[in-house]
Amino acid sequence: MSLKRRFETWTYASASSVTVAGDYRNTYWPGMRVALKQTTLKYFVIESVTYSAPNTVIALNGMGIYTVADAPITAHIDTLEVYPKGFPVQVATLACGLAGGQTIYGGTGPDEVLTLRGTVDESKGRVKVDGDFECTGSLMGLTSIEPPNFDPGQFGNDFSECFSDHGCFIGWNRAAGDGETDLVNVKAGGSGGGFSLYEYNAVSENIDLLLKLNGLGGLYLPNWFRVKVGANADSTGQPSGDFAAIIYHANNLAGKNGLLVKNNWQAAGSTVFEAGCDFLGGVYYSFFKVLGDGSVCLDWNKIQLNWRANEGSWIQLGGNNGVNCHLENLNGVFRVIDHNWQNENLTVSQAGDVVIRNNCSALSFTDRTEAFEGDALEAIRDISADENGNIDHDTLPGFARAIRVVEGEEMVERDLGNMISILTEAVKQLDQNYRTAIAERDDIIAALTKRIEGLEAR
Repeated sequence: MSLKRRFETWTYASASSVTVAGDYRNTYWPGMRVALKQTTLKYFVIESVTYSAPNTVIALNGMGIYTVADAPITAHIDTLEVYPKGFPVQVATLACGLAGGQTIYGGTGPDEVLTLRGTVDESKGRVKVDGDFECTGSLMGLTSIEPPNFDPGQFGNDFSECFSDHGCFIGWNRAAGDGETDLVNVKAGGSGGGFSLYEYNAVSENIDLLLKLNGLGGLYLPNWFRVKVGANADSTGQPSGDFAAIIYHANNLAGKNGLLVKNNWQAAGSTVFEAGCDFLGGVYYSFFKVLGDGSVCLDWNKIQLNWRANEGSWIQLGGNNGVNCHLENLNGVFRVIDHNWQNENLTVSQAGDVVIRNNCSALSFTDRTEAFEGDALEAIRDISADENGNIDHDTLPGFARAIRVVEGEEMVERDLGNMISILTEAVKQLDQNYRTAIAERDDIIAALTKRIEGLEAR
């Protein structure tokens, strides 16, 4: 489109506006490029055209380069071309010279956009805002403002110069072509750094911190944190209290899991997960801990669940005096082990056999053993002591013997139930013998008494 020379008179109104007699709203409109002559040519973009009888006011944007002088305007031309001949290509600054600011128009159609390009490298156009930036529509990054796989660190001086020594940078596709958007914080070295997300309440005029990501990658949330995967409704009765964090999978399908807590170091010297609370005075107390070796500790190690190689699972119960005891399942045998894992204090087999290492005290025992048949006195006649003064179990009658296998070897022990049956029968035998002896004595006494009476009668 060619340049048009107009012949109506333009008159100086301000450093960024002119007036013309009459209504010229259908002749000029925002976005047109114009040039006027005041000794030299000056180039402008029309910002607005308003009519207030009897004159039209045309607001002009000199792009930070040109201003209207309080002098006669001897000629003026205009065009709709974006880059007319002679129009400056490199624009340093768009000055807000009009009251209320200035508007940059990208075009007259609804889908036309404003494009900023560098004069040397069109891929490096930048927008720098020294004051506030307000966007009433959408702020979008359509393509990278740097080449793909851009690493801001490789342009150290240029990057620092762009933001002095700090600022924020939005880039794209930094991680080897993955297509992500990158948000970079430029700090002046030292500690600190990171990102903060705030919410401003226009009614109360309060500004609240929603999220902070510090320079070391630590995440701080002043309120609660919730992660819900899946769109299913929450379960009936699901806790709804004031939790610091809630993480769960809402999909009701196999293979949908809630939370994974993992540690690569497999040893008791590391902690995979811990839960506890502070008591009065700020003293921390641990309730639940999973150690790196798989141990599960409850109530600050007072209860510890674990697995012993080649043996099975066990529970350690801590004592206030520091002496622990252990409950273990050894291949189906329940064992109570002492503090040093040396002695079986109690065992219970799958058959129900109970073995106690030392004294046993009880209010009552229920005996369901069978009765002994035979000569009990004869059966216990040969029971004797061993060299240590203990009962020699090998001298026990077979009915009173119990065979227990310990580490593959058979041990002869005394079956107390059956021994009581033998002794009960022995007492009965002694009682019967006593009664028989008494009866025989009485018979002898009666016979003697009768003979004495007969002798006395002679």
